[in-house]
This record gives sequence, C-alpha cells and structure tokens, in this order.
Amino acid sequence: MLGIESFDRLISSLRTRMLLSEGRFEAHEFGRDEHASGTAGAVLLGLAGVQAIPTSELRTVAADVAALVRPTGDLRGHDSDPNMASTSWALAQIALALLRRSGTAAFHSSVVATLCRRLLSFQDQESGGWAFREGEAPQPLFAFYPSFALTRARAAGLLDTATVNLAVLGTAKYIAALLETRGVSREERLLLAHALHQLTTTSPDCFRHVPHSRELLDSALADSHTSGRLLLEDRSIVVYAQPTWHAVVWRPLFYLIARHHAPPTAPLGSLLGRELVEGFSRDLMAWTGPSVGVRTGTGASWASALALEATYRLATDIAATGLSARAWKSRCDEIAAERYEFDVAISFAGADRQIALEISHRLKTAGYRVFYDHDFQYALLGEDLTQYLQDTYANRSRYAIIVVSQAFLDSRWAGNWEWRAVLARMQRQSTAYVLPYLLEDIEVPGLNPTVGYVSQQQCAPTEFADLVVRKLRQDSP
Repeated sequence: MLGIESFDRLISSLRTRMLLSEGRFEAHEFGRDEHASGTAGAVLLGLAGVQAIPTSELRTVAADVAALVRPTGDLRGHDSDPNMASTSWALAQIALALLRRSGTAAFHSSVVATLCRRLLSFQDQESGGWAFREGEAPQPLFAFYPSFALTRARAAGLLDTATVNLAVLGTAKYIAALLETRGVSREERLLLAHALHQLTTTSPDCFRHVPHSRELLDSALADSHTSGRLLLEDRSIVVYAQPTWHAVVWRPLFYLIARHHAPPTAPLGSLLGRELVEGFSRDLMAWTGPSVGVRTGTGASWASALALEATYRLATDIAATGLSARAWKSRCDEIAAERYEFDVAISFAGADRQIALEISHRLKTAGYRVFYDHDFQYALLGEDLTQYLQDTYANRSRYAIIVVSQAFLDSRWAGNWEWRAVLARMQRQSTAYVLPYLLEDIEVPGLNPTVGYVSQQQCAPTEFADLVVRKLRQDSP
C-alpha cells in the first residue's frame, strides 16, 4: 500500500530517527535533535501497537520512556523548556504506552502506578473534566487519554479500584454532558464518544449513568462523513495559559478509532484509510503529519509513530475482508466518487420504531450511513418535511428499507409521503433500490410482488440488517 520494498526497513528507519542519544525522543520534526517527553509516549504507543515488532525489541524503548518519570510522577522536561513536560496529556499517554504490551507493563508497573496517581491530581472534582496542567480549567479533549490510561491501569490491578471507579465515573458524566449539549467540535465529539463508549463498556457504574453511550457514538460516527468526503478536520488544541502549548489532532489518525466501529470497506474507514496511506512520503520514508506542523520537510516523529500503527492496523483489517490492496483502493475510489449522502434510509411507522432502531443500530455499527429520523431531528427542525423526506428517499439514499406493516400503510408520513418518494425512485431506476422487511403478510400498493423481500418470520431485525450489510458489501469491487 505504501509503495515501499520492506515494512521492516521502514520500522527500523523510523526508530533510528525517533530515538535520540541519552534516552531522549525527537520532539517533533526529524533532525532537530530536541527532546519532548510527551512525544516519547506517542512513539512508544505507536510502536507497541505494531504487533510485527517483537516485545523484546520494545523493552529498551519502554525502559527509556520509563526513565523519563521522576519519583513524584512528574516528567523530564523538554530540552527547550524544562517546566513543560508534566501535563495530563503526556502523563496519560506514557502510562497508556507502558501498559500497551504485557511484556513491557510487567517491568514498569510501579512507574505506571506513580504516573496514574499523579494524573489523578489533574481531574476537576466538581465537573469530572481534565485540565492540561494542574489548577487550570478543564478542556474537552484532555479527557480522552486519561479515560484509557486509568481503565487499563485498573484492569492491571495497579490502582485502588474505588479511587479509579470514582474518577472514571466523573469522566463519563463530564463527557456525556458535553456530547448531549453539542458544545464541542465534530472532532472532539468523535474522540469523546469513543472514550465514553470505552468507559461504559468496562465500567458498570458508568453504564448505569450513561446507558445510551452507543447512540452517542453512532451519532458522532454518522456526523463524520458524507457523500464521499470527510467532515472531520485537523483540529488544533491550544492552551493559552503560560507557557502556551499547541498541538494538532491529525485527521488520518481517526482511523484508529473508526476501525473499532467500521470495516475499511465502509465509507468512513475507507476515506480515513486512504488519507492515511496518501499521507506517507516515500521520499522521506515518514509521515509529515498535519500541514501546519512540519517546516523542515523531514517528517514528524509523533505522527509517524502513530501512523505506523494505524497503517499496520489498516493492512490487517483489509486482509480480514479478503480484499487485495488494489481492490481496496478501487473501493476507496468508488466511495470518494459516491453521490449518495446515505447508504440506507429507513421508512417505518411509529409503532414499529423499536424494530427500525435495531436495524439502524446494526447498520451504523457496521460503518454505514443511515437515515434514521431521530438521528436527524436537528436537520428536520423547521424544514418542510414533505420536501425534505421526498429528497431524502428519492435522491440522497442508495437504498431504502421499508418496514412493512398495517401501521406503515396507515401512517400519515411513512405510508404516504415517504412511500410516494420511494415509488418515484423505483419508477426511474432499473436496479435494486427498495429493501422490504415484512412484519405482516400484507399487500403494499405499488410494490411489485416479484421484488425480493424478507419477513420477520424468516429473520429477526438484526439478522435482516446483516443481510443488508452483505448486500452493501456486495456492491463493493
């Protein structure tokens, strides 16, 4: 995929440039010979995520990273600013990196425990949010890495369970409040929704307080792309309190999140994966990272480490689909040229909403774009619904799922305006469009009896959704 002769040679080349003398790590641009402890966490995190690198080769790197941690839990400072290192971002990233492989975690458990105890002092007890530096106001993105570091440390038995449970519950409530008020950017929503889903999956207390974390995640995933293009952007993070700090969340690295929820053949996975591959420079044998980042044209240390893992994961995910790299790239080209905003629109009566929700959830989990009315209440607000729904079913969706029942036929919207739009599309399109799911054996006016359908007697809603996923994948080259 990268157009290089050897992935092992790439790993070796990057490691040589990332690791400096005297246990230091290149801060950002290769060749500057400037250490940053925060980058050390990103480097180890990325390298440890590449399973092709043996644990034995990582132990020296992990030892150098662990040596950056002082007995107080603070970190060795930057070469340019000795007071800049001890931030929640760096502490959590290093703790998570040391825990990434059991073969390195076992050697550095006391260091990780020290880091996490220091990290806990950065949490705002009132809101549950996380500050960049101790005593500063919380910012949304700084809740991301602590979520994972603390849950991993708890699973490893390195911290008092009650203390961690209290911290992660506060974090979950803080994130949920942000997501429900939509007071964050699209990029922050996806990062935080993924973190929240992790917390509710691993912490029963968090799930009891935020049982709808999956719905929040589905909404963030759906809002990340449309009609063959990404809606996510490189997101700058700035802390203006002195000393000023600036970083960028680099868009292709969202693949590391998307892969947990969508295959690389689905729109979001393919768009991010394609950008990840295209971001690699064969001349530099590195990734340069965000366009605002690198000035020397040598590649970026932290970006290359994390992109290395993301690319390794992408290749593994593509292999799992049975596609070759060339076939996957063809799929990417097809998606980039996609004219439909939704892969599927679901039409149903209000009485059948639970069934429609189960179908929608399964399709979104597989990474497809679904028009399910509750997900788009903000878009429907104030619109002429007859025109909006007509356009959605007639022009903006590749397929329409019709949940057929007597309630559907009697419905003012589903059985009337939405069904009219579906019929109009069927009349002008010779290929398959409507995907009927019959709850009752009834005749639907205008629906050709020779159109293939599935009944609830044959398949449960989630099983029907799996059939739709197979059909969507069949459309891929």
